[in-house]
Amino acid sequence: MERYSSTPSAFLGMLDALTATRSYGVVLPTPSHLGPKAEAAERCSQLTEADAHLLLIHREQTAPPGGGAPTLAAGGTE
Repeated sequence: MERYSSTPSAFLGMLDALTATRSYGVVLPTPSHLGPKAEAAERCSQLTEADAHLLLIHREQTAPPGGGAPTLAAGGTE
């Protein structure tokens, strides 16, 4: 696996742990937790190289049909 000097050691440690433990993947609240768009794309590539899945939990405010108070909805993606 190629290492990038711009990648923080915590992320590299996580990649090493994923590889060593054969874990399924990583769970993050939002894509922004991977960093700015350019860095996030690089980190997604590194996760793919490590055969790890990226699971995202999105929290959005949605209005119910007919108006009313918004509710929080959570969903996951790979």
